[in-house]
Amino acid sequence: MTCQVLRCSDPVAHVETVRQQGPDNWQVDAVFCASHWAQVQDGAEWTMDYQHEIQQTVILMGEDLPPQLVKANYRQHIAIDSVETTLVLRRHDGTEDVVRFDIPKDKLREYLNANIFRTAAEDD
Repeated sequence: MTCQVLRCSDPVAHVETVRQQGPDNWQVDAVFCASHWAQVQDGAEWTMDYQHEIQQTVILMGEDLPPQLVKANYRQHIAIDSVETTLVLRRHDGTEDVVRFDIPKDKLREYLNANIFRTAAEDD
């Protein structure tokens, strides 16, 4: 068995069991080589991702990590009946990307009603 970190084929040195608590209890093993486990022990961020093209779960670290959402702003445009959305995404190296887009209010309302404003009875 080899390390699950993307593009690493070193032998396994540590297996970390990741557990999800809640209604969908599950667990999965994250498999690390000695070098990558040392980085995790030193505080390196990591996440697991299922790679459909190779049909297996990999561990993402360093430059392979997805950007993190650090800021989200919303501004309503009454004249054009939309909500301007601005997202700030921070990459592993500290650089930031700003993404701006408009969402028509009727589409936003449909999404919120369908996905967020459901009652507990609807989830049962």
